This record gives sequence, C-alpha cells and structure tokens, in this order.
Amino acid sequence: MTDIHDGRGVLYPSKLPEFQRIAPPEHLQQQVSWYWISRWDIAPGRVSRQQLLPFPLMNLVVQPMGVTISGASSGVSYRDLCDTGWAVAALLRPAAAPFFASQVASSPQLLLNQEVSLEAVDLHRPLKEEHLIIDGRQLNERCAHQFSLWLEERLPPSHGQRT
Repeated sequence: MTDIHDGRGVLYPSKLPEFQRIAPPEHLQQQVSWYWISRWDIAPGRVSRQQLLPFPLMNLVVQPMGVTISGASSGVSYRDLCDTGWAVAALLRPAAAPFFASQVASSPQLLLNQEVSLEAVDLHRPLKEEHLIIDGRQLNERCAHQFSLWLEERLPPSHGQRT
C-alpha cells in the first residue's frame, strides 16, 4: 500500500499550510490511498499559491462550500489559497474511481484535468460540523473517521475484502 509519509506530489513543503495525510482503515485501503487534510489562515489581501504535481488518481474533496471530484491531472497545476479555509479529501485508488466518476461522468477518463461538483450533503454536513467544534483536538482523525463511514456506506466491497 502507499506510504502516507511519501512526500511526492508536494512542492515547496515549507510553504504549505497545515497539511496531514491519514491512512484509511484496512478494509478501505484497496479503494483509498489516504485522506489528506489541509487548513489555512492567510493574512487579508495575501494569496498562497500551492503548486500541485499530478497524481494519476482522483480526489474526492470536501471544503466549506461543498464537495467536488477532481480527476487525474496530466500536468502541474496550482490552487490559490486565501483567507481562512480547509479541505478534507480522499485520494481514490483505481478501484473506487469508476464508482465516483459514474456520479458525474460516464467514465473516469472524462474527468481528466477536471473538477466537478458532487451532490453529497451527507458527507459535507458532518465534516463541516466537525470544523465548528471548539475542541480542535483529534480533528483530523475525526474527519478521516467521518469520511470512512460515508465511503463504507457507498463503495461496493473490493475483491479480497471481508463482507
């Protein structure tokens, strides 16, 4: 399985806002490489440009404004961060890609270099609520747990997975 401490895909780590990778539970590891969680608080009027190296995998991303599916990327891209925000995401393995791609496109290939909205209120709401809890201890672990619960209800069992 993928090493969550593998630094590939992260350019200029000293410029990163808070960032952590968390391994999924064992029964989801054939479908999810890791959860990644980022939070930032950028001074007013400033922008932090985060350059991103391509991963040949899809991301299911939850942010304050909603949920998106990001297809694999064919080249370096970037994301401009400003103000205060957060993102909680799952880097999806190929076994999960067709299931989520079918929610927004006819195949994962059609999502190459694309980011599209996904109607997933039942994923968005609990992660947004976690960020409203004053006690921030274990926040990343709680978010990863909520994400796992949501995925368990939706993903078909993978081969070799216990039912």
